[in-house]
Amino acid sequence: MHNIKNYKATRHLVWPVIVLFFYLTVTLIIYFISIKTGREGASIATFGNGDDGLMYWGQIKQLYSNPKMFIDGMTDTIYVPLMTFILTLVHVNDPIIIRFMNWIILGMLLLGCYKIMNEILFVGTSTSRLDKSIMTDLSYEYISLFFCLYISLINNVTFSLYRDVWIYTGFIWCVYAGLKLINEFNIKYLFMYIFFIIWEYEFRKYAAFSLIFAGGIYYIYTKINKRTRKLLIVVFVLLFVLLYSFFRDLKFPIVNMSLADALNYREGMNALLYNSGGSDVNVKLDQSNVVLFLFAYLYSILFNIFGPLLWQAHSVQLMIITVGEGIPIIVMTIYIWKNRVMMKNRLLFIIINIYVWVLLISVTNKNLGTGTRLRVPAVILITLIYIYIKIKKKSVESNR
Repeated sequence: MHNIKNYKATRHLVWPVIVLFFYLTVTLIIYFISIKTGREGASIATFGNGDDGLMYWGQIKQLYSNPKMFIDGMTDTIYVPLMTFILTLVHVNDPIIIRFMNWIILGMLLLGCYKIMNEILFVGTSTSRLDKSIMTDLSYEYISLFFCLYISLINNVTFSLYRDVWIYTGFIWCVYAGLKLINEFNIKYLFMYIFFIIWEYEFRKYAAFSLIFAGGIYYIYTKINKRTRKLLIVVFVLLFVLLYSFFRDLKFPIVNMSLADALNYREGMNALLYNSGGSDVNVKLDQSNVVLFLFAYLYSILFNIFGPLLWQAHSVQLMIITVGEGIPIIVMTIYIWKNRVMMKNRLLFIIINIYVWVLLISVTNKNLGTGTRLRVPAVILITLIYIYIKIKKKSVESNR
């Protein structure tokens, strides 16, 4: 038994260290390449000419030099003032500090994934100490390998000063807190859940809306019977038809956006920022009727979660994403569907969060490069479910 404990401790130490060392190495390499290419260590060019990270760095430099320049509307995220505050605190006006902060938050994201896996593997189950040790080791190994192979995650954490890793981390920790609350109400996890919703609101408002909406759907779904669920689905569909047909300008709280605002953003801002990069998908959701909208929306969902699709991969970068991400996501989704009988009810909360986030980003985004950034929380959760099923099947086979 003593050897098992030592084995477990060693494995738990090695895998996070490998992941963090890998990301630290990559971000330092990108930092020095960026300096050499005249981008001050902030970023290097990847998809097209649009680069939010470079834009954020420009705003951060302005605020660092003259804090009085900050005005409402300069940025819609807390990321810029927060990073400026940190640079001011350490008296260093250099992107390396922001890169280091993003790396620390990446570590927090990794820990959140470990915790979710522990929660869905062992809570409410009876597992021997040896089996638990082996299954935990496998989960750490698989999750860590995923982090080291996921192209868009590597890109979004290391290639530029994106805020995205903060959004991913808040999303994953909010899901973890929700899982803990489902298992047993605890004021600590309620505060954690609320804290990370606020976190998401400050970094990306509609991510907070997604988490709140998903939590509400789960709560209602588990409190009503099957007949009432079907009735609510019919009512929801009818309400959506009415909303799309007659009330597109109705603004929703939290995000302070209407359906028309979302469609206009998709058609306007996306084109303004990304068309020059050649990765814009010409799919319009602002259709003349709801039937045409649904066809266009389904296509938007497919390329946002699985894209770039093969016929969309018209560059080397996009083909790499198709082969390295799109196809594996499709394979994992099919595997999960085939083994859905192995999924326990508590995974429903994770699945609802995946659905809601994908449905939301498919309304607002029609750019392939942006889609690979936005879908990361959903892909992480899909991968965790895939790993869960893999480990459970291995456990069943070894105990036969």
